[in-house]
Order: sequence, then C-alpha cells, then structure tokens
Amino acid sequence: MAEEINQNQIPEMDENLTEAPAPEKAEKPEKTADKAEKAEKPKKVKAHRMTKEEKAAAREAAKNKSRAQKEWEDSLVAHKRVKREEMKRKMKRAMLILLVFSLILTSVVYIMLLFIEENNIRITASSKEEKSISLSFDKVTWTPYLDVDGPENMWNISYNPVYKLDDIPSLGEINAMLIDAESGQIGGNHSAENVIEFCFYLRNNSDVAVPYTFEMLLESNDKGLEDCMRVIWANHYIGTNPDREDRPETSINCYASLSKDPRMEYNTLGANGIEYEGGGVEKIAYPQGSETYTQEQLMMYEQGKILGYNGQYKDINLNGPTGEPMYPSIANYLEETGYVNTTPFFSDEYVLHEESYLDVGEMLCVYVCIWIEGSDFECVDSALGGYITLSITFTAN
Repeated sequence: MAEEINQNQIPEMDENLTEAPAPEKAEKPEKTADKAEKAEKPKKVKAHRMTKEEKAAAREAAKNKSRAQKEWEDSLVAHKRVKREEMKRKMKRAMLILLVFSLILTSVVYIMLLFIEENNIRITASSKEEKSISLSFDKVTWTPYLDVDGPENMWNISYNPVYKLDDIPSLGEINAMLIDAESGQIGGNHSAENVIEFCFYLRNNSDVAVPYTFEMLLESNDKGLEDCMRVIWANHYIGTNPDREDRPETSINCYASLSKDPRMEYNTLGANGIEYEGGGVEKIAYPQGSETYTQEQLMMYEQGKILGYNGQYKDINLNGPTGEPMYPSIANYLEETGYVNTTPFFSDEYVLHEESYLDVGEMLCVYVCIWIEGSDFECVDSALGGYITLSITFTAN
C-alpha cells in the first residue's frame, strides 16, 4: 500500500524564491526594421495656402524672370546683328579700296569721285547712245562726274551788302564773269566758309545737236532749312549763234521756295514771269529791320519808299555813308541790295528742272552759288542744326 504522505513532511518553499520569467521571443529582423521606418516617417504637414498678395508676387517674379530671359536673348541677337553689319561694312570698304587700285591701274580719271562726302554736291552728265555730253572744271579734263566740296558748316549770311557779311557776287558781277568765260578760265570750286560757289562746263562731244534736261534735286532736308536757302544758277553758251532767238545766250536766276509769311502773299509774280499760288514769291534779300515791317511797308519799299519816324513815307537814300552818290536809280538800288523777286522752286523735290540743247561743238558755262539768306523771315532759330543735300544732273535726251 502506498505509504501515506504526511503533509508535514513536505518542505516549505523559500519565500524569496520566485517563478523564473518566461524567456522573451526574439522578434524577426524584418519586423524590427518596419517598426523603425514607421517610427522615423515624418508626420504629414498640412500644405500652406498662398494669399492673394503672395500669388501676385509670384506671378510678377515669373514675369520678371521671363522678361529678363527675353532681353538677354534679344541682346544676343542684336550683338550678332551688329557684328554682321560691321563685317559687311568692312567688306564694302575693302571692295572699294580694291576697286580704287584696280581702276587706277587702268587709268580711269574720275575714280576719286566714288568717295562722296555728305556736304558735297555731285554733278552728273548722262549720255545716250550717239549723244554724248561731259563735264569739266578747266576745259581740259572731261568726265561724266564732278564733285564740289562744300563747307562743313554754314552760317546764315546775306546778299544785301548792308549787313556787311560774306560777299556774294551781285547779278551784274555774275553776268560780266560769264561773258569772260569765253576767253578766260573761271571754272572750279570757289566755296568759302558760309557759301557754296562753283563754276563748271558742259560740252557736246557728239556730231549732232544734243537736247538735254538739267535739274537740281533737293535730295533731303531737315528743320525747314530749304525755306531760307537761296540758289543762283547762271549759264552762258559758248559758241552760240548770236542770231538765235529760241535760247538766250546768257541767263541768270535766283531760286527760293515760296514764302509762308502772310505779309508776302501779295507777291505772286516770279522772276520768270509766272504767277504762283500757295505762298508769296520771296525776294533775294530783305532790308535791315524788315522783320518788323507791315505788308504795306514791304510793298512801298518796292517803290523806293521807306517809312520815316514821323509816320510818313520818304524816298530811300541812294547815297553812300559820306553822302556821295552810290546808286544811279531806285531799280539799281533794289537789284544791288537784293530786293527783287526770285524764281520759286520747281517743286518740293526739285530746285529747278528745265530743258535745253547744245549744238555741235558747243559748251555751256554754268555758275552756281548757294547760301542761307539770313534776312529771310523764315531764317529762325528752329532751323539751327538743319541740313540740305543737293545734286545736279544733266541728261541727254
């Protein structure tokens, strides 16, 4: 029989002894890593909503950036264009120099006429088939082109000697000079500081008579300077049959644009005998102090009358400073001081445009004088810095 166990025989457990904890399960490496990632993953932050001001600033910044980009691209294009144009100019210059040397080698006389300065006047003679014409300053060297070097700058002067400025030959002096052209030599460039003055010859090289057109072209102008410009054009035929009545042997004209001054509206008859509309016919020059004249005073001056201090008109003094007779008549006084009518410009583009002809063996001596008339009512400060470009052409028809 089983021996009965006495409870008193069971030893008591030590109170200090506790149940050993169960060993922890080792987690798998994959799960540990996932937990670490979840722990490190940042929390989602709610996006900031831009205000209207911030949106506008952003748009403006984008526009500025786009504009700066466009300007940069344009500057590159412009730089390339400038370099390209500069290269073209250099190529043209090189070609001109090469052409000069090649033409010098072939003894072409008028090669230097290729170089035209802005203040020059070019004169051209264009022939046609068997009708040949040419130009010369000295009646020795003949060429289809001539150039006249004008002054770099021109200040206003006057035909009227009372102003005591640069001398401009009177119409009478020019007529005498042209008559001397048959036996003497008056050709060449006689330009001075404030005047363009020159004389040249046109010759018929053909065995037949040559009809021709001659014109002075107003190529460009600025600030209305043409309104106070004067052009004397005079010509004299050498070898002309004196019995010929269809063409004057000598002719002298002073050209000017029509006046815009209302005081000159009464004056409509040009020196060529033609009535004009659209403005008054200018005088070559005006008397001293005439800028304050009324229309009546200008009209009375043509009759040799001037308004006195007492309000009454009196005769113009024809004597010199010391009382000696200086002008034989009122007509001579008005002509010498320039108070005579001009011939208006042919059009807005042409100073003159006319036709004539040269017989076999004939020459034409041409005198030209150009200046800015300071006594013209339209010669004002607003015209300062203006410019005019002219050219002269003879064309065989």
